[in-house]
Amino acid sequence: MITIKTDKLLKTRQNFWNNFHFHPTDAIEDDWGKRYLDKAAEDNIADTVRMYAMFEDIVTMDEDGRLCYDFTENDVRMDYMVEKGFNLLVSYNFIPPCIAEYNDKNNTEVRVSSRYKGKTICTIPPRDWSLWGEICRAYTQHIVERYGIDRVKNWYLQCFNEPDVSGFFLAPMGSTEEAKVKRCEEYVKMYKAFAEATKGVDKRLKIGGPTASNGRIFEYWLKFIKENNIPADFACGHAYGTNPKRINDGIKQIGADNNVEICKSYIARLDRYYPEMEFVMDEFGASGAGFCNLLDCPKLIFRENEIFAAFLGQLVTRLIRDDVRVSRLMMCMSGSHQPHQRPGEFVEFNGFRSFFTEHFITKPVYNAYRLVRKLHSGILAYETAAEHLDVLPTTDGENYSVLLAYADGDYSEDLPALTETLTLPLDGKYRVTTWIIDADHVNPYRMWQRENMPDHPDEAQLEALRTEGILRPASETVIEASGTASIPVTLGCNGLAMVEINKI
Repeated sequence: MITIKTDKLLKTRQNFWNNFHFHPTDAIEDDWGKRYLDKAAEDNIADTVRMYAMFEDIVTMDEDGRLCYDFTENDVRMDYMVEKGFNLLVSYNFIPPCIAEYNDKNNTEVRVSSRYKGKTICTIPPRDWSLWGEICRAYTQHIVERYGIDRVKNWYLQCFNEPDVSGFFLAPMGSTEEAKVKRCEEYVKMYKAFAEATKGVDKRLKIGGPTASNGRIFEYWLKFIKENNIPADFACGHAYGTNPKRINDGIKQIGADNNVEICKSYIARLDRYYPEMEFVMDEFGASGAGFCNLLDCPKLIFRENEIFAAFLGQLVTRLIRDDVRVSRLMMCMSGSHQPHQRPGEFVEFNGFRSFFTEHFITKPVYNAYRLVRKLHSGILAYETAAEHLDVLPTTDGENYSVLLAYADGDYSEDLPALTETLTLPLDGKYRVTTWIIDADHVNPYRMWQRENMPDHPDEAQLEALRTEGILRPASETVIEASGTASIPVTLGCNGLAMVEINKI
């Protein structure tokens, strides 16, 4: 039994979980990218979406050493995002090669095999950080003029992306201790120039950093801006609970608590310097390396099935339970482009981190985002003796929505089905709708398994799988309650359920 205490409001928590990082940004102008974003907007799964500025597509230098700007591609992308109604988090990156300290392409550019459209990343700092500042100023002025300060002041403007990772910053130095120190030292120069430039356009703009992959540069940046009185409105970091190599080596498997603890570690550092500052988790995943697939790590199959949905439910529930003060939680979709960049090369269910397969079959994790959107801001107390069950009861004062995630610590697939009864005080007429994502509900991958479909399904099979991925209620009924209501729920192993109880 799960007893919901409707008279005991524990806290209120505004939705911080319905956001994501659309990646790669330059897919916004492509048909498949638009299809992703159209669907996300139609289903209202995201408030804020992260995108890159991609200065490498904007900035060049003429023969006289003057910076030149062509905002055409940026405007196409940003116009589309604004048209779809998304609030934006804009990452100011990367370093245009024309301002790099030296121009030997072997040293200034890194070709990332998984990067979309074969583009490269310049990782060398500019010969003068004032050039970076001028680019940040010109870009900020442009977006404010184009979209208006009343809109842009609500966006998150962040400086760079993972400057502590060699693939993005100072690649020739590798990962030595000297390199790690140098990245910290150079990044704060980058941030200072960025902050002065953006706030110079309009002080109402919301800016932050350091978009860290770990706590070292995060704390270095905090200490620097505190001691030097450099403005920042939010801090941001990334949380990947493990990675394919550690999974393969048996060192660390996926688990929601991995991500919760990383988030807490960032906030503990932030509290030492700015206890009131907003914290944004602008990238997260159960595992890093969204561009890796089953060939790299067979256990990444969780990205295709109900486990990833249960993981998301656990993560949201535990962050709320532990009062972790994250304001935006953004899953990174960095694997989405791979099947579209190399069509037909991969099996349909391939383990890349994405919301949809190559042929736009909806994955369970996408539908999990639709379910958690149904949560209310009032968090209620509850009691249960059920094991392996995360419960999040919420209310808006009249209606109720209860999220249930059923999985053990290893997401093993041999837990018996869970049958429980929700009980809560109710009087009057209510519509009760139960939504379930598990092996038997709204799960194209499990359907593909059960029916022994080929790695590359034919069109009729693809259509059947698309239909299976359409979110629909497991049950819907109207009840007349007088004093207490009892609502049965049966949930399979690694399942996620949402029970909506709405006053009629």
